[in-house]
Amino acid sequence: MTHINLKLCDGSDANETAVKIARKHTGRPTIISFKHGHTGQTTQTIQLRGYHRDPKLLIGNTEDVIFVDPPECADPTDYAGTVEELERIIRNRSSIAGILMDPMMVNAGVRVNEGTRSYLRQVEQLCRKAGIIFILDENQSFGWLEGIFATNYFGLNPDILTLGKGLAGGYPLAGVIVRESLKDVLSYNEADFTNGGNPTSCAAAYACMDTLQRIDFAIGSKMKCVTEKIQHIRSCSPIQFVHRGVGLIHCLEITEGGHAESKRIADQLYRACLQNGLFLRQYGNKLIIKPPIIVTYDEIDTAFQILYRQFAGVARADAGKRQ
Repeated sequence: MTHINLKLCDGSDANETAVKIARKHTGRPTIISFKHGHTGQTTQTIQLRGYHRDPKLLIGNTEDVIFVDPPECADPTDYAGTVEELERIIRNRSSIAGILMDPMMVNAGVRVNEGTRSYLRQVEQLCRKAGIIFILDENQSFGWLEGIFATNYFGLNPDILTLGKGLAGGYPLAGVIVRESLKDVLSYNEADFTNGGNPTSCAAAYACMDTLQRIDFAIGSKMKCVTEKIQHIRSCSPIQFVHRGVGLIHCLEITEGGHAESKRIADQLYRACLQNGLFLRQYGNKLIIKPPIIVTYDEIDTAFQILYRQFAGVARADAGKRQ
């Protein structure tokens, strides 16, 4: 990685720019994306987003996108099905320009486990072999893992890496980092936004990157602390859930009963935690825990005391209804 474009404002711009580079460089139109993935909110990135498409937003849009099922991460080797599907698509379609993927699949429920490193490396090798641009979307993961980047944590070497969210500590700024061979693919006015890369945001990004490199935020130690507290809840609560997580990004996927029942319980837990001062993210039956990396051990302890009480309270309420 040798060149970065900071004339962008947010992650949607960054991902859209990466797709422009892949298409222009290869002369091919098709992008592979992943079901349930979040790629942005511009027309281009909504088209790539793995949610149900809204024809009222995308009327007349005929972008060439293929969606692939991500690994469930139920066991360390279940990514094999995704790799096989990618191999089949690449073998049968000569129009593939690139693969765009979030290594953490945060909005899909943090799809990571012991096999994720091998999975991501196999996807990278597929791209190398086929001459496809490998785009790693680090808008969600950048800063929350040991090594700062998921690219470093999983030992990857993507063609393009996109950044946003925490890059400038809350100021509007995104970036696209590319290989030397891709740095001149786009011309002036093809990915330059009027307020992108403004001096205030760039100064904030410089300070943010300097801080991330100088200060040890003990991500590994905090991850261990969070994992232990989640294991404690699992051992004490009758509510069944699956835990997945790396660094300071974790998911509790409620698996109690069918999907409707598990979503109902997740709704209850989310609302109860929010009312008691703990903000989580919720996607269906999944609760995402993603604190800022400056979180202290005392704050982690307080957060999990709240979460533990809400698990106990929801379990008691459900038990009372069944009596």
